[in-house]
Amino acid sequence: MIEVRINGRDKTIEDKLTIEKLIANLNIPARTIIVEKNGEVIPREDYIDEVIVAGDSLELIRLTGGG
Repeated sequence: MIEVRINGRDKTIEDKLTIEKLIANLNIPARTIIVEKNGEVIPREDYIDEVIVAGDSLELIRLTGGG
């Protein structure tokens, strides 16, 4: 288990978790979210390979439609 920050809150998650697995564990559809890791937006196609490590700071930004 490792400590990370997700949306400003400290969280403990599994070690060697990818962004894809994290958002799946949180039951968030990948197509409805933008992920920023340590201040850098991660392209959706990289979610499968981008491993989260201890101390990372993640912002999960949900996209919503409206008018």
